Amino acid sequence: MIDMNADEQPTSEQVTFSHRMAAQVHLIEQYRLQQFFATGRMPGRDEAAAEWIARFAADFPQSFNS
Repeated sequence: MIDMNADEQPTSEQVTFSHRMAAQVHLIEQYRLQQFFATGRMPGRDEAAAEWIARFAADFPQSFNS
């Protein structure tokens, strides 16, 4: 969530960052389910995040647009 006062509007950079994070959270949750169905192992959220970052973060689009 973007931290700001009630009368402030987020910048386009803040909105893009927020959308990128939401997309990554979604992909990490998909990865968790994929691991469960493929191996029977359901990694915890932190473990799945670390694994996903190590394996896929470099390929996540830098120019992600919402």
